[in-house]
Amino acid sequence: MNKRSGFTIVELLVVIVVIGILAAVVIVSYSGISRKAIISTLQSDLDSASKQIKIAYTVNGQNPTTTSTDCTTSPDTSTNKCLKLSPGNSQNNYRTSNTSSPSFYIELVNGSECYAIADDSSPSTCTGYPTIRIGSQTWMQYNLNVGTRVDAAGLQTVGQKWCYGNNEQNCTDYGGLYQWDLIKTSGGAGQTDICPAGFHVPTRTELNVTLVNYLGGPSVAGGILKETGTTHWNSVNVGASDMSGLRLVGGGEWASGAFSNLKVYGNYWTGTQTNATYAYDVHTLNGFTSSFENSIDKTVAMSVRCIKN
Repeated sequence: MNKRSGFTIVELLVVIVVIGILAAVVIVSYSGISRKAIISTLQSDLDSASKQIKIAYTVNGQNPTTTSTDCTTSPDTSTNKCLKLSPGNSQNNYRTSNTSSPSFYIELVNGSECYAIADDSSPSTCTGYPTIRIGSQTWMQYNLNVGTRVDAAGLQTVGQKWCYGNNEQNCTDYGGLYQWDLIKTSGGAGQTDICPAGFHVPTRTELNVTLVNYLGGPSVAGGILKETGTTHWNSVNVGASDMSGLRLVGGGEWASGAFSNLKVYGNYWTGTQTNATYAYDVHTLNGFTSSFENSIDKTVAMSVRCIKN
């Protein structure tokens, strides 16, 4: 009788398939464990960074205006805090405001993972948009710049944006200019208006009451909201301190067929309409420390700054 030795081809194929399946399971399991470990280090580093910034505030009477991660070249000072991070983690964003109720926001990244912390919150996944917490509100740090640029004329349609002077670079520097009816149109899943999912165009109350009053009222809020210097404002940029961290810029406007007031006006829509033709805005000017509210024709194209839901 012939004794059988070894495996048949079919059996070998079955063994190879089984080994492949087991290897895939191991790889997936390892990837999941590795991702959890990365997230854990990001969350731990953020908790530690938050505590260090609060200690710095206690010692120096203000939040550090900058942070670093190389303590040899950029050590602790009265205005800088060096954060010691776990291997593979790096800082993606840091913003602070030193108003009567100081706030801060930090983002850390490791590969495709991004986590952030603000003030007394717990670490959470990044929104993908740099934000700053002011009082009870969380705002985007930059003017909205979404859509495809088209030359300004007539009425905008969904997916469009206008750039001052029909120049794309101005959208990069100042954000897009949008008419009111467009900003109230949902752009996609999870959106309530033109702002990305998780954010919305601020109401009149959120922008001109809650925020402005938190910063001391209309007589001083303009300067606290404005970016300092003359890169995005005309000289002289009166009273600009950017103590809020919101760094509003003078993006100008489009009205009656023409662009005007670049670096002079920072006009920001609210989502609150006055009537069928007009809606409220809040604006700052290079020559004033105050902030102002107007009721503006909805066909005027102005800047948008989104607030977190």
